[in-house]
Amino acid sequence: PQALSIHGLNGVVFTLSNAQTLKHGPRERRINTYKRLREFWRRNYSAHYMTLAVQSRESLETLEEWVSEIFIQIPNNGKPRPDFSHLQQPFDTPAFHKLYRVVPVRKVHALTISWALPPQVKHYRVKPLHYISWLMGHEGTGSILSLLRKRCWALALYGGNSESGFDQNSTYSIFSISITLTDLGYQNFFQVVHLVFQYLKMLQNLGPQQRIYEEIQKIEDNEFRYQEQTDPIEFVENICENMQLFPKPDLLTGDQLMFHYDPEVIRTALSLLTPLRANLLLLAPENEGSCPLQEKWFGTSYSCDDIPEEWDRRWESDFELNPDLHLPAENRFIATDFNLKKSDCPDTEFPVRILALDQGALWYKKDSKFKIPKGEIRRNVPQK
Repeated sequence: PQALSIHGLNGVVFTLSNAQTLKHGPRERRINTYKRLREFWRRNYSAHYMTLAVQSRESLETLEEWVSEIFIQIPNNGKPRPDFSHLQQPFDTPAFHKLYRVVPVRKVHALTISWALPPQVKHYRVKPLHYISWLMGHEGTGSILSLLRKRCWALALYGGNSESGFDQNSTYSIFSISITLTDLGYQNFFQVVHLVFQYLKMLQNLGPQQRIYEEIQKIEDNEFRYQEQTDPIEFVENICENMQLFPKPDLLTGDQLMFHYDPEVIRTALSLLTPLRANLLLLAPENEGSCPLQEKWFGTSYSCDDIPEEWDRRWESDFELNPDLHLPAENRFIATDFNLKKSDCPDTEFPVRILALDQGALWYKKDSKFKIPKGEIRRNVPQK
């Protein structure tokens, strides 16, 4: 993606380095890397840019003393926060809305469809891209993946936006759909792309669905309320990032919960996911020998072609929808009652087999200590 953006933008610079990028290359251009690094440090290493989260069993008074003692020496340069508003739409370039063919390192067929959107951070309480990605990634009847699997064209589909880092920031948001193709899917990859666009057009025609939004909202709320304890390092790191993005009341929930349904925000995001704004990237071993370009740093072979005019003309038109694609049915299995029922079974040291069939066995182990109901299914698929 960095290669598809406007050259030199801060948000899309190269994030990995080696001796060539840090030493030899700068020396050839008479750039003092150490001096540049010190300048960057003086400009950005300031307490008022930073956030801090501490997790410990110590008292708040003790933690306050430790924080004051350890971090009091961090300077505060008092400068205003950097403004990146002039860097809007970094992917509004001729390099976007193309068909890129890439030679992968291993034998894999994969398709990625990407859109560059205006920043969506301000809509974190609605999470329009999460709503859309949930529908795009749905695997039940009527979904993209169910139809692709029925035709033996795909193995997996992942869609959405990570809501942080490169995918989403103050200048842009990236929405991507990645599909692991079969050999047959690769041979029909235009039809795979068209199927994705048909589903998106269906969503645009039907508009946002409050019933589906509230189902996702309930699922996310249940997962948040009954999640397992997070690793302390991971937890405080996540809180620090949230402190940069959300107001205090939402520091714990801003990146996880869907707070309220706003159809206009969702409709606006959906309207941007059009075929003529999409970028296509196709990975396939068959691209070997037909990719004359080479990525500068990793040496990846690729080609860049215009989207065929007949494809664009078809997608510009009012193309037909696929009758096999439809919204997911109502989910009747979302938990609403989390009260634990009392067990009249005696405590046992080991699991007890309570059901044995030709297809498998069911074992039960009473949890009388933690009272956390859990189930696990393991299935052996014999090789033919």
